[in-house]
Amino acid sequence: WNSIATLDQFYTFQEFYTDAQYGPDFGYYSTGRILHDASEREASTEAGEPGASGDQTYFNSYTTQPMSLSPFFGQLLCDRVVSMWVAMGRPTPFYIFEFGGGTGMLARDILRHGRNAHPDFFQALRRYIIGERSAALQTAQKRTGAEFVQIDKLRVADVDAR
Repeated sequence: WNSIATLDQFYTFQEFYTDAQYGPDFGYYSTGRILHDASEREASTEAGEPGASGDQTYFNSYTTQPMSLSPFFGQLLCDRVVSMWVAMGRPTPFYIFEFGGGTGMLARDILRHGRNAHPDFFQALRRYIIGERSAALQTAQKRTGAEFVQIDKLRVADVDAR
């Protein structure tokens, strides 16, 4: 264990935060022990297990509020992006970038709503790209958005936005 007495330099908060999130030994995002991915939630909801009827078992570890509002937050955000796209003169092609996309639920919800409610927008959208540092989350994002990965509308890129 690192202590100030054993280090040549002080262990900064940034170093601690990076280790806690992405460290190879115990990092929340790098160890693979992350929040369940969306496909597991949907499967358990359909089976009447955790996640069904408002059961919060699915959210038994850290999550952000928009994730608990799926798919409604993604639909709302998609409508806003569509209005911005229209205001820009409907450029074709265009891209959406998201950094740190969690399990990929937001990307999936935006793409589904775009496909179903705004087909001209969906056609003009060349690609939705999630930039993700964690290999475990990249796997979850690809699985959650598989229907869009298959048609090359969603791409998960190995990036570090620091």
